[in-house]
Amino acid sequence: MSSKFIFMHQQGKELKLSSGDKLKFLNLESGKVRVGANIDYKLPKQWRPYIGINYDYEVIGNKVEAKTIDIDLPEVDLGRGRFSGQVGIRKEIGKFNINGSVMGYGGSKEGIDAMLKVKFYL
Repeated sequence: MSSKFIFMHQQGKELKLSSGDKLKFLNLESGKVRVGANIDYKLPKQWRPYIGINYDYEVIGNKVEAKTIDIDLPEVDLGRGRFSGQVGIRKEIGKFNINGSVMGYGGSKEGIDAMLKVKFYL
């Protein structure tokens, strides 16, 4: 079982496009609470398959805003609640830790992510 509070602040920025138009992104703050659970199982030869489920809820911030000189661009809604499920496998090989997984999202945001992480310990 796990829980996290994730906070992000992104400073706004003004860009000049190749067309000469200026585009301004406003400051963005996002804070979300994540609760979830993971289960893993140790197999022979240090293989560890795992599954997990999480629920994220946006408690701070709800949109991303950008403007051109004359036009407010459509806002991107960060949404509120989102479920995610994950299936993966870990393996330790000497000083290497290898972790690969696939995560699917549903709710306010939908999609699929894949991840491969390799760590080397000194």
